[in-house]
Amino acid sequence: MTSEIIDHQRAADAAVRAPAPGRIQELDVLRGLALSGILLVNAPAILGLGGVSNETRMWLDDFVQQRFFPIFSLLFGIGFGLMWTAARAKGESPRWAMIRRFSMLAVLGAVHQVLQPGEALLGYGLAGLLLLVPSTWIPDRARVWVTLAGGLVLTALSVTMASGGLAMVPGLFLLGCALGSSTWVRRMTTYPVLTCSIAVVLVVADAAVYLTTTRMDRLIDMSFTAQIGLLGALTYAFVALALMTTPLRRVMVAVFSPLGKMALTNYIGATLVVTVAGILVPDLRGSEDSSSWTWCMIGCVALLVLQWACSTAWLRTFTQGPLERIWRRVTWWGTRRMRPLRTNSAV
Repeated sequence: MTSEIIDHQRAADAAVRAPAPGRIQELDVLRGLALSGILLVNAPAILGLGGVSNETRMWLDDFVQQRFFPIFSLLFGIGFGLMWTAARAKGESPRWAMIRRFSMLAVLGAVHQVLQPGEALLGYGLAGLLLLVPSTWIPDRARVWVTLAGGLVLTALSVTMASGGLAMVPGLFLLGCALGSSTWVRRMTTYPVLTCSIAVVLVVADAAVYLTTTRMDRLIDMSFTAQIGLLGALTYAFVALALMTTPLRRVMVAVFSPLGKMALTNYIGATLVVTVAGILVPDLRGSEDSSSWTWCMIGCVALLVLQWACSTAWLRTFTQGPLERIWRRVTWWGTRRMRPLRTNSAV
């Protein structure tokens, strides 16, 4: 009788630890939100727009720069943590699949660099190979705490000594991996009061920074710029999560989830569209006129609407975007059957 009780308790514990099936809408929404903000930053860079005194660039510096890239990076780590935890729950250790996954991302990023120097995918692929895959050798019970501690340390160093940017990727990957390996990700909006309270505190902290500093203060010290960028990223993320606890949840899912589910396809596709736009409108490339920045932002909004419409239509027929499907095939190449990606693991 005692052994039966122990076996029952072990089965119950395993059920609690095992990730629930299905996609997590909050992650798709956050990914779509991050993708939208990243386009506003990347498009002017691809077109080589110049000038420092126009209102559009000032708005981007204060509210967009370094605020969406951290969300995107953290979500990538979360996706890996979810995938690995799901595999371990089935008794699997698909390290070679993960190596193929990150290798393809690095190759895709290297090609993408031709159109967008300084893009993130190459760094993502390398960080995945050098950090996330080796982290799978950490014992399961210790992995969450080790990756959490390592992520906090590396993120702190990146914003204090390396001025953020791509230097934040390793730390955010490890933080994301820790979160994805825990149960918090699937319960992040199950406590509305706590989620909304954190969002309010972050909004107040963000506002306090702007009320107590000048624009020059926020830009002249790159370390400080990275710190307030990270604060802004947390603010946007928790405000979005807070809205997901309200009746606006359906709106958030309808607007951002299609973009998030096809993030890789939309990310690469946006680069191609902006590059072609620069070829078709040569006067736009390298322009320092403030109107060029305005038209660039209008074009970005139009492109996001187009991508949303295309993503929504595509997902009515297919479960994944075209690049996501290729990425999946490369990841699970050589296995007996194709694993369904139900863990929000897209970039």
